[in-house]
Amino acid sequence: MEMSESDFRAFVSQHLAAMRAEMVANTEQTKETGEALKGLIEVFQIMQGGIRFLGVLGKIAKFLTPFVALAGAVWALMHGKWPDRL
Repeated sequence: MEMSESDFRAFVSQHLAAMRAEMVANTEQTKETGEALKGLIEVFQIMQGGIRFLGVLGKIAKFLTPFVALAGAVWALMHGKWPDRL
């Protein structure tokens, strides 16, 4: 069964209208996903800054540890906490 030209044009027109509606819906979902991803990217950037801060804090602690241990040992020796009396 063949279609007439007007039926074919109507079919193609309906098909294109349906595709256009799907594309509009898809574009809307893409925009919403983009907004959600922007928020997620901001969270990761904040976390990256926190990790960088903790790394610097760790380097400072690593540098200060021997000095704090030495100060503690000197304090203990000055207050009569000799190694044989522990």
